[in-house]
Amino acid sequence: VEFGDFERPFTSPAAQVSVQSKSNQTLKQVIEKFYPKRYKQGCTDEQIKQLCQRLSTKWMALRGRATADCVRIYFTVARKWPFFGAKLFATKTIAPPLSDTAPIWLAVNENGISTLEYSSM
Repeated sequence: VEFGDFERPFTSPAAQVSVQSKSNQTLKQVIEKFYPKRYKQGCTDEQIKQLCQRLSTKWMALRGRATADCVRIYFTVARKWPFFGAKLFATKTIAPPLSDTAPIWLAVNENGISTLEYSSM
């Protein structure tokens, strides 16, 4: 999906149906390609529909912006995450009290090493 591929229908009702189905198909492709599968596993159809609506709204807010502006916005948001720039490793615990838990993420960055819950990523 390239910049500008998504267009929300603003035309007549007759033409709106085909444009809307194209837009919905594009949104589904974006979610399938970029949205983590483990987040979709427990979602109902209604939750997926709400996700599509939120994505559509956010995408429309970027309409008309240059690619460089979109990249700048993305990095502004990403840099707020405390582990931005860290190398992430999927690991399993081997200590007896924690050995029955789910896998964890090991985040390594210049400030040290952190453990993150696997399900939170």
